[in-house]
Parts: sequence; structure tokens; C-alpha cells
Amino acid sequence: QSFGPFGFGDVDINNAGTVAFLANYTGGGMGVLVNQSVALQTGDIVDGKTITSLGKPIINDSGLVVAWAQFNDGSQAILTATVPEPMGSTIFATAALALGSRRRRRR
Repeated sequence: QSFGPFGFGDVDINNAGTVAFLANYTGGGMGVLVNQSVALQTGDIVDGKTITSLGKPIINDSGLVVAWAQFNDGSQAILTATVPEPMGSTIFATAALALGSRRRRRR
């Protein structure tokens, strides 16, 4: 994946010097990268839903990355990802906020 410009407001660094940042891919889409390895990206599937947008990542000193995500059905979640090993990453949906679904139900 090649990625284009990203804002410095989209970068977080933990005390170990591990960098997590949000990048816009030159071919479209975006990803949360940790030291240039992809932790989360648009197109990833979580609980049967496809990630369509991501927010600024935060990384703690244990290497756990947290980022906001929006899905193809309009729902939202806070996702966590471990610092990826060279062969992949592990994604966990920790809090499905589903704001879009709640708004539809209230009408």
C-alpha cells in the first residue's frame, strides 16, 4: 500500500517511541498504521460489517491501538488492535456505539 499526505494531528506516539498514525491511501481509503504496518483499514470486516471510515488512533505503552470507526451500515464503534506482526493484525470491536441505528429507531 502506498499512502498520501496525512495531518500531524493524526499521529500518536507512546513512551516506547511506537508511532500510530492515520494515513490516506493514494488509491482511496485510509488506514491506521503502526510503524508502517497496517493495524486497521477501510475495507476490513468486523462482525460482518465493513469499515468505511477511521478516526485518529491512540496507542498506549503496551502497544494497544484504539481508533473510532464507521461501518457501511452507518453504525460506529471504538476498535482496538494489537501492534501488528509482519503477517497481520488482530481486530476487536470493543464498544459498538451504533449511533446511526439509534437515530433511526427514535423516529
